[in-house]
Amino acid sequence: VVHESQKKGCPLLGLTVRNWDFSLFTLEQLASVHISFQPTLANKKMLFSNDILFRDGILFTTGFHKGKALLSFLQEISFIPKRIVMIDDSMKHLQNVEEVLQEKHIPFLGLHYRFPEGKVKRFSPAIADMEWKYMRKILSDDQAKAYLEKDLQSK
Repeated sequence: VVHESQKKGCPLLGLTVRNWDFSLFTLEQLASVHISFQPTLANKKMLFSNDILFRDGILFTTGFHKGKALLSFLQEISFIPKRIVMIDDSMKHLQNVEEVLQEKHIPFLGLHYRFPEGKVKRFSPAIADMEWKYMRKILSDDQAKAYLEKDLQSK
């Protein structure tokens, strides 16, 4: 979806509740799967305002309301989009963005990406710790399990 949209010239923006301290790790993770939000709708490489960081096409909200953060950013760069399409794994975030955009009469289409829901049920703290250890690279659960087994065998 990202690559096809970029080929069509659609301005894209990443929007995450991650803390801006993780911006470099996030960019490295995305690069490891060949995703970049460059070029983007803002001509600035980095912008920091109200604890919200815009870096290389991604808005890091540090847990702040995604709708309000997005609106604040759009106002900061003086951009009013014709419409916004958003894909998110959280219905709450989609609703928050939709609510804020309705107030500004900006058409919105929110797509709820539900794949991660099954992963939440299978969450393993040990695997999460291993993924954290190798945070600069995105690991599948199977890769993390293999690293975890290797770690346990060496102890």
